[in-house]
Amino acid sequence: MTLRRIACRNLTTGQAGGAVVAGGTTEWTCGDLGVEADPSDRVLLNGAGAADGSSGVGGTVEALSPSTLRRISCRNLTTAQTVELVTGADSWDCEAEGLVVTPGDRVEQTITGEV
Repeated sequence: MTLRRIACRNLTTGQAGGAVVAGGTTEWTCGDLGVEADPSDRVLLNGAGAADGSSGVGGTVEALSPSTLRRISCRNLTTAQTVELVTGADSWDCEAEGLVVTPGDRVEQTITGEV
């Protein structure tokens, strides 16, 4: 899945940034959006795009504390189905968690965790 809209919010400081990515992206950081985070700050990451059928819907995060849980919400905006999970893992698969996605569906993922 290629993300077309990305955002980051530092929930501790209130600093936020976002962007629409014309060509799409699969990788980005909060720093790319001008949002800085110190150790133990809580951050919210959000990305949305269209499922293309060539790759799964899920992701991997780096730089979030491995000792804290991440709250992940996978939302199919086309069908209004939502799957939520809490994990300490650095990666997840929304479809394996039960999200039904067909090519062209608009999907949004939101991750909240501690740096």
